[in-house]
Amino acid sequence: RELIENYPPLIKGTHRLVLGGGAIRLTLCFGDVLDAWNELEFVADAWFLDGFAPSLNPDMWLEKAIHQIRAHSQPGTTLATFTSVGRVRRALSEAGFEMQKVPGFGRKREML
Repeated sequence: RELIENYPPLIKGTHRLVLGGGAIRLTLCFGDVLDAWNELEFVADAWFLDGFAPSLNPDMWLEKAIHQIRAHSQPGTTLATFTSVGRVRRALSEAGFEMQKVPGFGRKREML
């Protein structure tokens, strides 16, 4: 509920939310993923990537983007994505993430 109440308008840019009395800092990037990550200085504890299907948003899954994810991660950072496409899983694994398919939800059979 707190996220919904504080969700920013869908305007290109980076939006930072502080939730849970300061326990959660959520950064939402709307727009070009590489531009957003190159502009920010941060280290993520967790990634929740929703770049839609790799065929619809190929830039999200380019090697450059995946290396930015790794560069903005620390040991133990977790990553989840709705896609389960093999090339995405392999690229994330090659970048150092331990990836596995897990049951999806709704109409989605599997996700990473």
